[in-house]
Amino acid sequence: MNLIEKISSLSPPSLTVIASRPAMGKTTIALNIALYKALHEQAPIVFFSLELSKKQLVEKMNIPQSKLLIDDTADITVSQIHQKCREEKDAHGLGLIVIDYFQLLRGGKADEKAAGLKDMSLDLGVPIIVTSQLIRSSEDRQENRPSISTDFGESGVLANLADNVIFLYREEHTDTEKPGECEFIIAKGKI
Repeated sequence: MNLIEKISSLSPPSLTVIASRPAMGKTTIALNIALYKALHEQAPIVFFSLELSKKQLVEKMNIPQSKLLIDDTADITVSQIHQKCREEKDAHGLGLIVIDYFQLLRGGKADEKAAGLKDMSLDLGVPIIVTSQLIRSSEDRQENRPSISTDFGESGVLANLADNVIFLYREEHTDTEKPGECEFIIAKGKI
């Protein structure tokens, strides 16, 4: 079983964070998890895209017709996402919620938004995956692999409340002699 299969099979309720520096592939990984789950799940999967439009996502990933619902509402809050997901679950069921990405959520401080996501997972009984961008401090260290204790900045409460934290790391971003492979670092949880 590969990592995408393992992540997509996480038991509800759970909050999983996929975090990295920019341009490491967070959106692509999150979308692949959502697509995999949509193809193997009887309930709809909702993907909230706060950075890219639905059209951009469809073009980027060549998304097939499936039970993947993409919501690209701008300036959305955690409570608005919660309400939309409550309605979807009541009407059709719900298999997974993906939010891309945490820093673009509106309404409240980072700790309030993180607590809202955790509450939403518990209330709806659905796994939630949220992507998060790390601060640049890892680029200034000799050991530049990301760390929960140093690289979340004000979003650190998100990592504390999460059941699982996965870092994406590409050594090529700091060492151009290295190949372009992406490393998955399970920093918290059992995946």
